[in-house]
Amino acid sequence: MKNKVSQGWGALAKVGLAVIVFLGAAQAVQAADKGTAANTQMTNTASVTYYSGQDVLLVSQLNADSNLVSITINLVEAAPAFAYKDATTTAGGLSLVDITELTLLQTVFLNYTITSQTNGPDQYSLIYDAESDVDIDVYATTLPDVDLGASSVATAGSLDATCVGAPSAGANCTIEVPNDGGQAFAVGVNGFELDDTLVFESGEVCTVVSATDGPQLTSDVGETLSSIVVKDCSATATIVAGTSIYERAVVSIEVLVTSLDGADPFGTLTIDVDAEPTGTTGLEAGPLGPQDLIVYLIELQIHKFVRETTTTPACALTALSCLTIGGNTYSKVNVSADPFESLEYAILAFNRGGPVADVIVTDAIINFTALTSDIDLIPLGTAVNNAAGSCLIVGTAGATSGTCTVSGIIATNVDAAATASFSGTGPGDIITVSAGHATGAATAEPTATGGKLGVGEVSVVLFTVLID
Repeated sequence: MKNKVSQGWGALAKVGLAVIVFLGAAQAVQAADKGTAANTQMTNTASVTYYSGQDVLLVSQLNADSNLVSITINLVEAAPAFAYKDATTTAGGLSLVDITELTLLQTVFLNYTITSQTNGPDQYSLIYDAESDVDIDVYATTLPDVDLGASSVATAGSLDATCVGAPSAGANCTIEVPNDGGQAFAVGVNGFELDDTLVFESGEVCTVVSATDGPQLTSDVGETLSSIVVKDCSATATIVAGTSIYERAVVSIEVLVTSLDGADPFGTLTIDVDAEPTGTTGLEAGPLGPQDLIVYLIELQIHKFVRETTTTPACALTALSCLTIGGNTYSKVNVSADPFESLEYAILAFNRGGPVADVIVTDAIINFTALTSDIDLIPLGTAVNNAAGSCLIVGTAGATSGTCTVSGIIATNVDAAATASFSGTGPGDIITVSAGHATGAATAEPTATGGKLGVGEVSVVLFTVLID
């Protein structure tokens, strides 16, 4: 059995990552006919018949055979077809795949399909590169070499209904291919063996049941054929002589995240993976469209602010010390109030990482207060500090303060839309609010199961209590 794919192992040093792949157009699976299979043995002799010049009555015909001439077809190397395997295409033509959320001591495997596009068995090497505009570092812990077969149809045949489907109906189909002279691999024919996936030039995909070598290096071209038995084919087809046959395999690349630092993880980490015949240059496959692996820190922060409704608190220079909405300033500290005055709370949900969904905020009414207002919501807002920068940046004296300003559309009476509820209005009672926005409508209220927030988006829950 060929060693198709080898894998290593590694460990992840950080927690809370989501790995998301954005892809462009799908990789084509068909290719032009690559001609007669490599390692094909073509042998024949010439002959002559004649009569002796003394045999004037032409009674005894004589003959002679030439020497045996043997020709071996060369391998013409070509770049393989190479594509990310686990993508699904959206209506807009852009593919988005959420591979996994990584936790401590886990790694992620990126699965690609690689399909030979040449006329014979060959080995392919994977090429890896990564570029990041954020403080995220990764490297590939495994870059396996891949052996793939390739051949061509020697005599016309067919894929009929008995070998179509998975599992197929019972009988298998036999395809005759050139003999490889025993030179390609010790097992199988033209690099094909049990359970390999074959792709015909015309697009049909089958699984190999068996591959049997025929006689080698004989004097008759017709005796240099081998056979491949296939099953579970994707479609019926008439397979004409000369049709190229390729092998497809899935290769896994293990990626290890080595560091993740910095206050703001917005940005992308781009991992480029390619393949080429081993020992060659300039024959890289080059996936069609971008193959960008985007890594974000999964981090949905929640910050709670309050204001006494008739005064404005003093704000500190520390990041997110205050929140300003519609001219009202809410603070984390330095707020005081008298009995019978009102306190308005603002709870900020701030998505610093990859897209999140089903966001629900809960809070408890504190002692000595009672809820006196409806629960309001900013489904989707933007948040910047006083210098129009990140709210997570610490302010500097004389320049910026730690105030974060949120702008957005406020949807009032959220509880009437069944997206917020409370067990009561007194101390210890729980407020539950769907934060974020509805799928497909950025400013629409979320459903009762929670809303969504994209990268860098914020949502704010607002409610008022009266001090006893």
